[in-house]
Amino acid sequence: MNTTGDEPSITSVTFYALLGSVGILGNGLVLVVMISIKELRTTTNAFIINQSVIDMMTSILLFAMFIAPPLSVPESEPAAEFVCAIWNSKYIFWAMTVASTFNLVLLTLERYVAVVFPVSYRNHFSNRRTPALAAVPWIIGFVYKIYWAVVNQHSNGNCDVQYTSPQLKVLAGCMTFLITFLLPLVIMAFAYSSIEKTLRQRVDNDVAESNRRHTMNADRTPNPPANHRERARVETALIQVAKKQTTKYQPH
Repeated sequence: MNTTGDEPSITSVTFYALLGSVGILGNGLVLVVMISIKELRTTTNAFIINQSVIDMMTSILLFAMFIAPPLSVPESEPAAEFVCAIWNSKYIFWAMTVASTFNLVLLTLERYVAVVFPVSYRNHFSNRRTPALAAVPWIIGFVYKIYWAVVNQHSNGNCDVQYTSPQLKVLAGCMTFLITFLLPLVIMAFAYSSIEKTLRQRVDNDVAESNRRHTMNADRTPNPPANHRERARVETALIQVAKKQTTKYQPH
């Protein structure tokens, strides 16, 4: 694979430019709103900010690594190895996509604990621990994709993907599918189904309690409080949006 000779098509350039522009503008707007409004500085929103930072940087890298031509391979062997492994391999971009996926998993688990185990959430989640938790997806992304930097090597003035054996290449593909797609999908599906079940149970309990009180006082209505109904609608909508988000993360 000669990475120095790859020329993206007009269609690819247009697609990457559109996708990158939307990502930069959309995530930039989220960051401006989240950072400028003090009331939005919560633990959950900290992970949303982290998600926006990751996705905006990924969008910028679309321009730098998929639209701009690859760097010429230097004559110096150490410099050539660096260019092939880190830049022309697009290692940073792929690491960021993995970080984005696992930050979404972290955000999902944070909501799962908050809804299903509220007491544990209050005891263990705090603003002091948020920065450390936010760093986890970045670490996972750059550590996991290091193998991609390793197999992109300098050879005879070119950047080539070199696996030591065909079996290792197949193993790398299977691991990528499992770690960056299937595992996050299973975790998020379980978490959101548990959240939805818990919220429905709470609404049912509210209705039952309201009906019980209604039998004791004819002037009371059997309908659940409006705030509970509204909360259920909002949470259900968020669940549906989050479920749809899982479809955008495909194996790299």
